[in-house]
Amino acid sequence: MDKEIFYILDNLHTKNVDDILLSPFVITFDEMYRMASSFNSFFLNSNMSSYYEFSMESNEVCSLKDVVVVLEKLLSYGEKNYVYPEEYTLHKIKKLQKNELRIAIEQMYIKGNSRNVFYTLFNQMLTNNGVECNRIIEKEGELREKWDNIRDMILRYSYNSVQSEEQLILDEIRNAKKLEMKFRKIAREILSINNWKDNRRVKEYCIINNNNCTIIEKKNAFRVNLTSDYIYDLWNISNDGIQIYPCEKISGLSVFVKTRFDRNEQFHAGVIVNDKEGNRFLFGVFEYTKIILCCPSLADNYEIKSYDIANDDAVGLEVNVLKNDMVSFKVANKAQLFSHEIRIDSGVESIGLFARTWGRVDGVVYFTDIKKIDSL
Repeated sequence: MDKEIFYILDNLHTKNVDDILLSPFVITFDEMYRMASSFNSFFLNSNMSSYYEFSMESNEVCSLKDVVVVLEKLLSYGEKNYVYPEEYTLHKIKKLQKNELRIAIEQMYIKGNSRNVFYTLFNQMLTNNGVECNRIIEKEGELREKWDNIRDMILRYSYNSVQSEEQLILDEIRNAKKLEMKFRKIAREILSINNWKDNRRVKEYCIINNNNCTIIEKKNAFRVNLTSDYIYDLWNISNDGIQIYPCEKISGLSVFVKTRFDRNEQFHAGVIVNDKEGNRFLFGVFEYTKIILCCPSLADNYEIKSYDIANDDAVGLEVNVLKNDMVSFKVANKAQLFSHEIRIDSGVESIGLFARTWGRVDGVVYFTDIKKIDSL
């Protein structure tokens, strides 16, 4: 980013875009900016820009208080702010051709059904949170029946266009609107008098799980199930290995790692450290026989330090950021103790947990007793 050059990995710029192999290229900031501006000028209003980020999971769990705020806004809409699909369709009947009318009728029923779903979900939310809502359920049933009848009347009217029926439908719509306003008033009263708890769960970890393997979180522990359906690698440009990062910045992490694989299977699991230049330092249990600290960016010299282990007991790992860009990597396995320090000149960007495979294997990795150390 500092050099204003972006490293892109995709297959859309290649001749065979159906190829599953991804191909890297670089693009400058100016080129990226011009591409974004060109897109905005063709597909968006000139006064607005949109940027999208996609993730397998949301950054924050929506709280009940958030839901109530949205509901209060929806329920506060008056007639001037809300277009009733039934009324809109009725006024359009004489102006539309046959095919256009058929589509308009279908849309009216779809939108009407969406409103019914809203009523149902609203009542479920109240019931699930212990709110007495018999009065609003009764009004909702009456309102649902009235709008259903109006839609059926409009459907019949679209075929015969009898003037007297149009007036009858308009009268029914007027009565339904009054009933809807009563329903909304009751709903707003219920929302205002209840003390809605903020049930948002603060997100503690950010997980990268591109192959959607099963990850179970329980207190300060994770169980990661890896299957032979995928290769979960983190070597060089591969980013399919499991990565679990604390959401807040930390200066150290300790964890016990227990693995369950067949002997001689290809796996590596433990603590990952990312520097500010995009290099990864992988420190963990390697094929049952070793603890390895390695950096894929170092090519043939990737192995920085290794440590033999004699059994498959849980291994204690600890990483700490020290002064002067030094980082310590420690192993505490029963009576055995190992420590190694390296300098990361660009500085540490993030510390987390990882699990990787470079062959198709089945196995389980347990991360337990996770302790986050200080804040940077």
